[in-house]
Amino acid sequence: MQKGQVTIYVIIGLIIVIVIGIFYWSSNRQKTTELQNQDNIQTLNNHANMIKNYIEQCLSYSTINGIYLIGAQGGFIDSEYNEFYGDYDQVEWQRSGNLKIPYWYYNGMDISPSLKQIETKLGRFILIHGENCTRIEDLPSLEGVDILKPDVNYQETYFDFSLEESHINVSINDKHVSVKYFFPIQLEMDNDVKTVDEYYIEVPIAVGENFKIAKEILSKMESSDDKGYNVEENCADFSREGYTNVFPFNNRILLIDYEPYFNPKFGRSFKFQYLYSGVNVYGYCSG
Repeated sequence: MQKGQVTIYVIIGLIIVIVIGIFYWSSNRQKTTELQNQDNIQTLNNHANMIKNYIEQCLSYSTINGIYLIGAQGGFIDSEYNEFYGDYDQVEWQRSGNLKIPYWYYNGMDISPSLKQIETKLGRFILIHGENCTRIEDLPSLEGVDILKPDVNYQETYFDFSLEESHINVSINDKHVSVKYFFPIQLEMDNDVKTVDEYYIEVPIAVGENFKIAKEILSKMESSDDKGYNVEENCADFSREGYTNVFPFNNRILLIDYEPYFNPKFGRSFKFQYLYSGVNVYGYCSG
């Protein structure tokens, strides 16, 4: 009996040791898995932040280029017919170097674009010229990460965002231009997933204020008498604290905003210009 009891105790002891061993093994494995998951999540979060910053910086570069081009060409990306940019209307224009400067006042008619139209054109420019912004697959830091993102072609679908998984919204404000871009990118490591989909930038160039000045000059031009319009009558309204100068010459209205020149991010003035015909505009506003 004693020998049998000892055997039972040994078996029970072994069972207890095995159970305890299984418990510790399972517990350690769970902790290891949890730590691995935490590492994955942290890695994915870091990657998501990096991707967001990369795309926003890239979009900012495209937006700045678009702003300067659209100002130099009177609210148009391409004054000729160009459906990709939303330049559907046949407008009169003249070439000046590499620029196509449109008429805003022609044959006694106001043919200037609206601010909404300019926002649409700028948004399309950003999408077309910022296409490389979402090509993140070759970034070396993303090795070992599975990437899932939309395969979009804005030009083939004529920017019908109902057919795409992404969209853009451009807002031209008085003091800045804001861009909201939605483009979902899903990152996966093992069974962990992180999605980054919204991007936002602001470019501090006063496109909206200069557009209003350009429109006000056009309005004064339309209502002028036979003598024409002297812009010096309204220099105080146009100056933007001395930053914006107005120069009419050769049937052209040229606005030069010097404020971006003093911003190291830009280092150059912002110009907005358009052509007119049939009206005498003279004088200038400087300083």
